Amino acid sequence: MPKKRTGECAYCGIVGKLTVDHIPPECLFNQRPVDIVEVPSCWQCNNKASRDDEYFKTMMVLKDKAGSHPEAAAIRDSVFRGLNNPRKIGFARAVVRSIRKVPVRTAGGLHVGSATAFDLDLARLDRVVERVTKGLFWRHRGHRLPVEFAVRSYSEEGLREVDSKTMDSVRIVVEPVLRQPVNSVGDGVLNYWFAFATDEPDASAWVFEFYKDVRFAALTVRDAPFSMR
Repeated sequence: MPKKRTGECAYCGIVGKLTVDHIPPECLFNQRPVDIVEVPSCWQCNNKASRDDEYFKTMMVLKDKAGSHPEAAAIRDSVFRGLNNPRKIGFARAVVRSIRKVPVRTAGGLHVGSATAFDLDLARLDRVVERVTKGLFWRHRGHRLPVEFAVRSYSEEGLREVDSKTMDSVRIVVEPVLRQPVNSVGDGVLNYWFAFATDEPDASAWVFEFYKDVRFAALTVRDAPFSMR
């Protein structure tokens, strides 16, 4: 049962009775680690994230390299049990529909077979990353992200399809962040790097690595027209 207290939600700012949200999502672990980040959250913000968290977990566990991480391997059986749950038949069908075969080629272009790939719902993955960013912003800044700021998140998978100019813009932001000290939660289930701007205290850049494999970048910026897609 989630702990309850009164205060301000770190995500939406509503003041009232709060639960405790966990960053990264608790479902990514076989057992909750002692260093998981606890964030004050209203019931609505906490509850509405559960389906995206489940999707995020499933996609991470099914990814070859990420799925070999000890924590991912430990929860893999629960992922498959969930897909066989009659109450989650719609979710399971969506996952199955996203499966496709892709050709595998050597560096020289020689076809050596095929592999299983998934058509990812990047918007759902990005929503999880946006919440992680807001939670860690609250943890490291001591207050929630101001309402005039927004989180822009970019998956490594999504960035593969952007033009070279956009990639250069991303690289300019990400490379200095990766020179910052690494922070880790749950033995590498989440590694992350971050930096705050010197001239805009609430502007920041983040790099997240889940299961030591899947990376995302995120920015907290004033909510003005901005895109790196």
